Amino acid sequence: MKERRIVSKFVPLQKKTTNLSMKSIPKQFIICSASMTAALCVLLLMFPGADFFRQLFEYLLAGAVSLWVYRRFCPSNAGGLCALGVIWFLMAGYNVLNVWYYTTHAGADAYSPVLIMDAALAWSQLTSLAAGVPSPVSANQQGYGTMLYYLSLGRVAGVDVYMAGSMLATLLSIIFTAITASRIATPEGKSPAVTATTAIILLGSIGLYLTTGCILVKDAFLCLASSVLMYVFCCVKRPWVIFAVAVAVIIPASVIRHWFGAFVAVLAVIGMFRVPVRKVVSLAAVVVVAVGIQFYMLHIEVAPRLLHVDETADTFSIYEKDDFRAEVYQSAMGDYENLPVLHKVLRLPVSMAIQFLSPLPWGFTRHIGFGLSYFHNHFSIPWYCVLCLVLYFMFFCIPKNPVEVTKSLVMGGVALSVTAYVSGGSVSRYVLPWLPFLIPAAASVIVTVAWRRLSFRWFSAVYALLICAALIVVYLTLQPYYARGCVSF
Repeated sequence: MKERRIVSKFVPLQKKTTNLSMKSIPKQFIICSASMTAALCVLLLMFPGADFFRQLFEYLLAGAVSLWVYRRFCPSNAGGLCALGVIWFLMAGYNVLNVWYYTTHAGADAYSPVLIMDAALAWSQLTSLAAGVPSPVSANQQGYGTMLYYLSLGRVAGVDVYMAGSMLATLLSIIFTAITASRIATPEGKSPAVTATTAIILLGSIGLYLTTGCILVKDAFLCLASSVLMYVFCCVKRPWVIFAVAVAVIIPASVIRHWFGAFVAVLAVIGMFRVPVRKVVSLAAVVVVAVGIQFYMLHIEVAPRLLHVDETADTFSIYEKDDFRAEVYQSAMGDYENLPVLHKVLRLPVSMAIQFLSPLPWGFTRHIGFGLSYFHNHFSIPWYCVLCLVLYFMFFCIPKNPVEVTKSLVMGGVALSVTAYVSGGSVSRYVLPWLPFLIPAAASVIVTVAWRRLSFRWFSAVYALLICAALIVVYLTLQPYYARGCVSF
């Protein structure tokens, strides 16, 4: 009887930690998934943009792959499943709306969508390669379209196919961030699954990060690349695995965005702090490779040239004039691109403030031209809340947490600062690849129950007042432009 009691206690634990079959998935999640799939089918019928069954298969496949990776590699619970399911449904729904907007609404089809700016550049490069004609896109902007060309095996698939790929990349980046957070930010006595769920909710609540997986831009794949690098630098101990995975990530990411290698080199140097010698050697090799790739990319890059589009063309528009917005920015920052280095450094706090505050929590139609999902970008309050958690961790929690969480935060902070210095904070989506590095610190504040401290209440109150004051200043600054008819800020 004693032996039977021991077995009966051991088997449930084994099932709970290793059973990944459908039986271990909560019945409530299966019912919710079926309901969301039915709602997605209705949405596809209401907003037809591409083949119904192809779109449904693409979005279900993205969800199934994400679910498998989450259940297989990440500590999971019912809360994490529900959070991931909601994120999947939002992204799938936004993709349906955007595909309809690019095709049926614009009088086009899935193989000749109406796109603007970066998405149009990628599509132009893709179709030029497939047709075997010279590309009109400048060399430093050809990478993403070239990658899509090879991923689709030299053919032009429907725009919905590539957007489903962006959706999958964003979902996987959220899961990899959750895996890393569960391994480095879980305090003793707490469940890693709770930390992973917290990370999924925090990163998935950031509107700009979520909608990146719903349009045809390179940032979704860069977010996946950075989340994988964060996992490798913070969690992996085998030197050869670190080097192999890092190189496999750096090469395609540098093709997509040419300066990615320089950032990876800096992150790898930070990762050398307080690690074994073998890992230092591996990270040093990563630095050498990243710097070499960066110099090669600088060698082949040419000065960008404008793509002149015939006024009668109806398939895409490359640049969108926005004189009001540029005027506002230049009135505050001056001619930033041509400023001396010291002046850019002195303006860095302002650049970071612009970078963190945008997209502003109003003007929900501001970027509709990129896709209908872009109204979601302006739900910025969750992003401000995540930043509050990160700043509180930085000022109050570093000594009490594992060094890997601090290193992840330093990596993200340095990358964000350099991005703000280079761009002047003018393009908020440039910081998206570095947001996963901040999530373990934010999740740590929640899972360690630090948010119950009196210091956190005071800090969050002061932070909220500062954010409100900053937004009021921005609104008053933009008020003259509202009077001139520029109501879409």
